[in-house]
Amino acid sequence: TLKAGAAGTILDTDIAKIGLGLDFTVPCFQNFIVDMNAQIEFTAKVLTGKVPFELHTEPKKWHLHIGTNEVPVELKFAKIAKVNCYFMLGEVPAQLPPLNPALTSLFGVVKSEAANPENVDLLKNGSGFAFGASVDIDCGPDKFIYADVKLKGGTDALIVRRDSFMCGGSDFRGSGRTYVYLALGAGISFRDKHHEFLDIQAGASLQAEFPKPYHIAGEFGFRFRLLHCMSMPS
Repeated sequence: TLKAGAAGTILDTDIAKIGLGLDFTVPCFQNFIVDMNAQIEFTAKVLTGKVPFELHTEPKKWHLHIGTNEVPVELKFAKIAKVNCYFMLGEVPAQLPPLNPALTSLFGVVKSEAANPENVDLLKNGSGFAFGASVDIDCGPDKFIYADVKLKGGTDALIVRRDSFMCGGSDFRGSGRTYVYLALGAGISFRDKHHEFLDIQAGASLQAEFPKPYHIAGEFGFRFRLLHCMSMPS
């Protein structure tokens, strides 16, 4: 078994700082099993980020991950905007990741049917590729009269091969989702406390799967509250 690891700073200036960590393992030369993990982190004046990387190969399966849904590539801009993304190739999840929590709360989603025991097989990995990206923006003036604006948007795409699929004469299955969410809160700030008088939330999601049987589904939610006494549920 061969193991190697290293970590350190590869660039450190007044403008940016970049660090790199790397782990490399070859436990069996005969079957050529390789595990390699790395993460690049960098910091600049208005931009920080991290890029995780993972490569695994063995005789019957392999994968290359540049971020995952759980641990994505992350970029932050001046504490206002955050961009997450991931790219997965080889062995990938057989289903799209869960919807953004802000939207599941707005839509009233309690529990995914995929978690039912009869659907456990659907959660097993397949081979293909997966990609996703999302943007979160949180900004607004914070004075005596404040406004808190949150905007979220993203997309996920997945093409996966599973022998058990065989949908429409193909063992490949493609799926995709796009969503957008907006939240606006406004009020007054007095004695270091926010007193909200307006709260608006709106969101929409569209999801599709192919080939046959085709599946297209969309959801829209809207909720507002005024002066804590007038409200409309989604």
